[in-house]
Amino acid sequence: QTIMVSGYESEIGLGFAALHRLVLPLLGDLSELPAPQRDALAVAFGLESGTPPNRLLVGLATMALPERTARNGPLLCVVDDVQWVDQETLDTLAFVARRLDAEGVGVILGLRRSGLVPTGLSSIPEHRLPPMSEQDMRSLLSAAARTRPAPQVAARLITESEGNPLALLE
Repeated sequence: QTIMVSGYESEIGLGFAALHRLVLPLLGDLSELPAPQRDALAVAFGLESGTPPNRLLVGLATMALPERTARNGPLLCVVDDVQWVDQETLDTLAFVARRLDAEGVGVILGLRRSGLVPTGLSSIPEHRLPPMSEQDMRSLLSAAARTRPAPQVAARLITESEGNPLALLE
């Protein structure tokens, strides 16, 4: 199973917004979580009212949900555009990524090259993707375009996108 979410610039000030979208498919029966974790997560997501939740408890609950889901098969959690994720979610994801050792659970955080690594994620292992090759960019353009662009237009699009597939598609 794969769960994919993206950060949105408009949600950057809304605490736990991206985390809510990420774990919503995993919530299931919250009663399976220990009461303090369940209550912290419920308050963080606005399911219950209360004082701001203890972030350690939110992190522990967030870690337990994918571990529970992975019992039924591998789980990959992908968060793209991390540069636009709210700080509470970033803190929780960093906590989980550093501690999650459940077999069958993976976490990938995608960050645009132009963005600085957000606070709290600097200790997470990093892999930088190189730009796509010109040949791969041509293949992507051919697959994505409804009509084949003129060769000079295709060449300019490929050059200006600098190996970034998203830039090419946009």
